[in-house]
Amino acid sequence: LAVPALRRQIPLVTNAAIRAELVLLLGLYQDPRNVPDLMDLLRAPKFAARAVPVLEGSTGVDLKSVPDRISAIENWWRGNKDVAQWQWLLDGLRRAEVPTKLTSDNFASDGGMSSVPELARLMVDVEYSRLWVLCSAVLRTVTKKDFGVVTEQTPPDTRLGIAGRYRLVAESAAAEKR
Repeated sequence: LAVPALRRQIPLVTNAAIRAELVLLLGLYQDPRNVPDLMDLLRAPKFAARAVPVLEGSTGVDLKSVPDRISAIENWWRGNKDVAQWQWLLDGLRRAEVPTKLTSDNFASDGGMSSVPELARLMVDVEYSRLWVLCSAVLRTVTKKDFGVVTEQTPPDTRLGIAGRYRLVAESAAAEKR
């Protein structure tokens, strides 16, 4: 409910600082449609430092370790703006050499909730915060449930609790099919 409401407000706001805060707030939900607005904030010195982790969590792209963040995200966006967010996650996991059982088959139209156990595991176990944040976004999309915002600062025990709730949704869906 928050994402559509925030998306509607952004074009209406004329004050640049308030608009930037709305974009950053929306960024906490990793909405892929928000990436261009976050890229704009990356160009603004006043907001760039706050935009980096939000962009990383939305896209899975490691911006903290590149010298030219703007060029890096612009180049990435040109090649990925029409790609599903779950594919961004798979690409990010591959780039970071994170072992996973996930494949594109898990996200095919008949994949159902098959990705949920592995996404939940990754959200807790993966070393890179940008990827655990992106896992939470993909979990929200796959399950159509929201059990709380996950950020770079979300502690492991909180992520574990959220992951458990997503696993329960997948298990319940599997039980209904039987």
